[in-house]
Amino acid sequence: MICKSSRVFWVRWLALSCLLIEAGCDHTAGFLRSPSTAATAAAADPPPDDPPPEKAQGNDSLRTGSDSLLTGSDTLPPPHVDQSAQSDAPPGEASPPANAPLFAPPQLAASPPLKPGSVASDPVSSVWGIIGLEGFPYGQTIASNGVEYNQLFSLGLDFNIWLWRAQRVYGFADSTFWGQKAAPGITNPKQGMFDFSKREFDLNIGAAWNYYGNWELRTFAYSFNNLNRGDSQVSPQGFNDGVGLENRYYLNPTYADLGTPAFDKARATFLSFGYYPTKSMVDGSGAQFKPGAFLRSYLIWELYGPKCYLYTDDTFLTDKGMRPALFTTDTGIAYRPFDKLPRVEFRLGTQDIIDLLNTDVETSVYVAVRWIF
Repeated sequence: MICKSSRVFWVRWLALSCLLIEAGCDHTAGFLRSPSTAATAAAADPPPDDPPPEKAQGNDSLRTGSDSLLTGSDTLPPPHVDQSAQSDAPPGEASPPANAPLFAPPQLAASPPLKPGSVASDPVSSVWGIIGLEGFPYGQTIASNGVEYNQLFSLGLDFNIWLWRAQRVYGFADSTFWGQKAAPGITNPKQGMFDFSKREFDLNIGAAWNYYGNWELRTFAYSFNNLNRGDSQVSPQGFNDGVGLENRYYLNPTYADLGTPAFDKARATFLSFGYYPTKSMVDGSGAQFKPGAFLRSYLIWELYGPKCYLYTDDTFLTDKGMRPALFTTDTGIAYRPFDKLPRVEFRLGTQDIIDLLNTDVETSVYVAVRWIF
């Protein structure tokens, strides 16, 4: 009896021990299970037909309107990664990792394009200006030696080039060659119907600095050279020269395109004031005087859009004693007829020199063709 009872006791003890060990293993596995294993097991379970009302739509881990978590575990499951979004990534770009943050920082926007005419703008134009030919069917003007003559034509070049683009400094040279109509003693009769005589060469050369906004400071030297005999029968004589300072303010947005192919010098309107420290000029009657301060304006008024406009270029000049000496004006109408050549311009205008000291007036009419480059 004792042996039989002992065997029964040990069999029962062994069975109970196995049951306890199995229960302990299941209990321990719950604590040793990793978050990824829990998430895998949760994903394997079929989702409930109706989500609990306390869970927010589209998120199985957060309570609606609350910051507390519903999951019983101490760790959050990894964020769900949409496989379709990964497959739509552009070729050559890597798909985002599975543990990418839910809220990535926004991409920085590209820098806006630079304003035309700024230092780093592109494309860049190193030179610009105007080439023109003027013909004078009527009128007279005053030569640099004070002699009146009938001008036949003039060839003009207004040339500008960057000297220091980073600081908005450029050089300029404004030159004009004048031809005179045929007259006794001052021309060559062998030229026939094309008979003319070189009369004068004017040159303005200097530098300009766009120092602030639409403001521009200029310094220049001028030279008006007589190329004909004048009073002499054998050689040219008489000239005027000197230096000047000018401060300009440009009025319209055209000046913002300075240094780019879009800049149109013929449409860059301005007001300016300046001073001639030295040396000499001639007035409307041909008398020499020492120039002083001056005011200048160049204005346009569009008639039929940008192709047709009125213009006026006026200068008021005093002598050293600040007495009014000269008023010159160049006024007319400009027209650009060609769509394929928008910088070819035709002009019809008048040039007038008014002597304010001696009340003398010199008037001339001209037609011109110009190319703005």
